[in-house]
Amino acid sequence: MEINRAVTIVFSLFLEILDESEPEDKEYEAIREWAKSTENVLNIIYPPNIFNGSSGDEVSMAIALIRKVIEK
Repeated sequence: MEINRAVTIVFSLFLEILDESEPEDKEYEAIREWAKSTENVLNIIYPPNIFNGSSGDEVSMAIALIRKVIEK
């Protein structure tokens, strides 16, 4: 398996858990911590005022989408 495929699978699972978990679920806090860490990294490396998807660039659009899903 290639690393890009593995990352796609795991990242998708984390986003799904983030969307579906509730505070009483055992995964909830771990996934919330992952989401906060991911958002912090994105904000440092890819500032939201620049990488907001408005340019139409694939990377910018991907970062904006991930940020939107994580911020829920």
